[in-house]
Amino acid sequence: MNGLNSEEKEILESVEKEEWKSVENLSQEIKRYQTYASHQINQQKIEVNLSVEDSQKFQDQSRLGDNQ
Repeated sequence: MNGLNSEEKEILESVEKEEWKSVENLSQEIKRYQTYASHQINQQKIEVNLSVEDSQKFQDQSRLGDNQ
């Protein structure tokens, strides 16, 4: 259990004591949580502040990439 923090150790011990049970419809549950994760990711926004100079560099590189 080296390298684990206290929360991870507790989880591992719980699993080893067979306190965890599998869900009946595993594939359905996986899809459900994938949907939750997808919605969460789609709601996140990233804001980037660029100087005019950096913005121009990106635009120039983009134009070069279009021609290659």
